[in-house]
Amino acid sequence: TEGLDEVQNRLDTDSFLRRADLAVSCYPTWACILLHHLRPELPIIFRQNMALLQCFQAWADVESFWPMVSKFASSPRVAMAMKHRLGAEQIFEQIGFRPEYVPLASLYIGLRYAPKRSESLVHKCSHQGYPQLKDILRTIAEQTSVALAFIDDLKKQLGQLVPFATIAEFRAVVLVPHVPNTISFADMYAMTIPIFLPAEPEIYSWMWTHSGPYGGPGYPEKRHIMPARFRATSSSFSLQEEEFAKQPPHPYPVFAHLEDEYDSALWLDKAYWYQFSEYAGLP
Repeated sequence: TEGLDEVQNRLDTDSFLRRADLAVSCYPTWACILLHHLRPELPIIFRQNMALLQCFQAWADVESFWPMVSKFASSPRVAMAMKHRLGAEQIFEQIGFRPEYVPLASLYIGLRYAPKRSESLVHKCSHQGYPQLKDILRTIAEQTSVALAFIDDLKKQLGQLVPFATIAEFRAVVLVPHVPNTISFADMYAMTIPIFLPAEPEIYSWMWTHSGPYGGPGYPEKRHIMPARFRATSSSFSLQEEEFAKQPPHPYPVFAHLEDEYDSALWLDKAYWYQFSEYAGLP
C-alpha cells in the first residue's frame, strides 16, 4: 500500500504525468505496474533489463501485488519486452508469459570502429574480483609484448569519462561482464569494436556470482514465482504461442544456477542458460 500511495501521490502532484498519452520505459517495474493499476487507460511500452522484481520491497504484500502484475501482463494497452532472452525466459517462469525480446542497440552512439592505436583497451568492471584480475593483466602487459591500456587510467588522464570516439580508436576492447547483460557490451558491439570476453566456463562466474539486480545469488526473493491462481490466461505482449508451444520445456530450471555463487553440480545449468545471454547469442 505504501508503494501505491507513492505512485498516487506522484499522479496527484505531477500534471504532466496526469496528462500523458503514453508511458515509455517506466522504472522501476513495480511503479510501472502500479501506474497501470491506477491509470489502466494509459498505454505503456515497458522494456526491462534486470529482474522483474528488482527494487521491489513490499514482500509482505507480494500476494496483493501479483494480481496487478497479471492485469498488467494481460492488458491490451501494455507492451512488454526484455533486453535479453535470458530475462524473457525468467519472466516466463515467474508469471507464465514470455515478453518480446528487444535487445540493447545503443543507437545513441552513432560511431563505428576506427582503429588508430596499437593497444587493446581493458574496460571497467564492478565485479568484486576484478581488481585482482586487472593487476594480473597489468603484470602480463609489463612482462610481455601484449599492448594494453586501461580505461580507468585513461579516465584519470583525461579528467573525465572516456568518450566513445576515443574508445573506437583502440585495436580491441577487453570486457569482463559483471552481470548477465551489461550496457558496456551493447555499446562496444554497436561500434563494431572487436571484443575479448572470458571464455566458457570462466565467464559464468563473472556474469552470475554478483548478479543481484538480475535475481542472482543472495536475492531469492527476486525469483519469486506468481501462484497459479493469479496467472492470466492471455497476454498482450507474449509470444506463446505456436512456436514455443511446440517446443519441449527447458531441460534445466531457469533459476537453480542462481541460488549459490559457486556450485559445481550446476555447470550444465550454467552452460545451458549462458546460450540465452547476449554474450553467447550475438554473432
